[in-house]
Amino acid sequence: MWQFRATNPQGEVQMPDSTLSRDQAVTLLRKLGSDDAFRSLFEAQPAEALRSIGVAAETIEKLDAKCMTPAKLADKGAFLSASGQLNDSVVTNAMTMNTPKLNLKS
Repeated sequence: MWQFRATNPQGEVQMPDSTLSRDQAVTLLRKLGSDDAFRSLFEAQPAEALRSIGVAAETIEKLDAKCMTPAKLADKGAFLSASGQLNDSVVTNAMTMNTPKLNLKS
């Protein structure tokens, strides 16, 4: 899952109460890498953009407020690259999965 991190006034990392699912994170990265209208919405209203891809309001409310601040995004290529890396790691993990074998004597 994708997590946002925040720090308290003492600089200590605080874990968020909320995370995006893997599917939501992949959708977010793909749309930020390809969809100009979505990118514009995310730059201006990140929470609304997340709602538009199916992230629950309760999840959005618990994300780090700094991550919900309107800001200029990196170029599309950066998001497409991140999406590709995520997909590559999932494929690599799936390909290395060992299936358990049982040896039952009759």
